[in-house]
Amino acid sequence: MSKKVTLKELTLKNFKGIRDLAVKFGEVTTIAGANATGKSTVFDAFTWVLFGKDSNDRTDSGKGAFTVKTVGPDGNPILKLEHSVTAVLDVNGEEVALTRTLTEDWVKPRGKAEVELKGNTTHYFCNGVEIKAGAFQEKVTAITEEQLFKLITNPAYFPSLDWKTQREILLRIAGGVTYEEVAAGRADFAAILSLLSGKDLAEFKQEIAYRKLKTIAEALNEGWRPDWANSNEYKYWPWFVYNPAAAGFSYAYTSIAASLTSADVGSRLCYKTRELATYAGRQFEGLYNDFLLIKK
Repeated sequence: MSKKVTLKELTLKNFKGIRDLAVKFGEVTTIAGANATGKSTVFDAFTWVLFGKDSNDRTDSGKGAFTVKTVGPDGNPILKLEHSVTAVLDVNGEEVALTRTLTEDWVKPRGKAEVELKGNTTHYFCNGVEIKAGAFQEKVTAITEEQLFKLITNPAYFPSLDWKTQREILLRIAGGVTYEEVAAGRADFAAILSLLSGKDLAEFKQEIAYRKLKTIAEALNEGWRPDWANSNEYKYWPWFVYNPAAAGFSYAYTSIAASLTSADVGSRLCYKTRELATYAGRQFEGLYNDFLLIKK
C-alpha cells in the first residue's frame, strides 16, 4: 500500500542554538542563511524528534553524543530549560503531531541546601498525549522506517554504506534476480545453470573443487590406488591448520547395511607418499579451501 507523508510544521523550543522557532512547510520550502545560523539545526530537530539522533546519526546521550540543550555565551548549557521539538505530519490525509521533550531531573540531596542535576528524562507525545518510548517508536516506524528516511533525506547516506548493505537495499527496491534471469541471453551462463541441478553456487563450487582434487590425486599417484583392506599400508593426506575465518568443515559418510565406511577428508584424495601429500596441499591450497570449508 502506498503512503504519502508530508511535513507540515516543525516547532523547536530551546533546541541546540534555537530558542523558539516554528517553520511551516509548503510544497517547496527554502531554508537559507549564513554559516552557524541554524540551518542544519532544523534538520537535526526533524531527525531527533523521530529517531532521537541528529542528522549525523549521533544520539543525544552516551559517548559521542550531540548536545540538545541550548548553550549560553560561555559555551555551557543553559540549565533548567525544557527542550522540545514537535513535528506535524500529514500521513495519507491524517494529521499526526509527534513531540519529543528533554527535561532535567533536579533533586535536593539529604543534608544539602541546594538542588543538584541528577540527569535527564525524555518524554514522548503523540497528538498531545504522552505515551511510552516503545509506543512512540512504533508510531514513527509505522510512518517511516529509519533507513528509508535517511535514504530519502540524505544523499550522502547510501554511498556511506558498505557494499553488502547497498546490494541488499537495491534488491529490496528492484526485487530479486533469479538465476534464470541472469542466464537469459547468455549461453555460457545457461550452461552453468544446467549443471547446478538445484544446488546453490557455494555447493557447486565445492563439488567442482572436489572433482579437480580427485583428478590431481589420480595424476600424482600415477596409477596407485589405496588398498583399504590392507591396514598396514600407509595413506597420506595434506594436513591444514585453519583459522576461525571458517564456520566449519564439510563432512560426508556412507552407511551400507551393518557396515560403515567413513571418509573425513575424502578417501579418493589420499596419496601414496608423504612428499606428494605435502606438495598437493601447498600447491592446491585454494582448492582444498573450497572443498573442505563451509564459508561464513
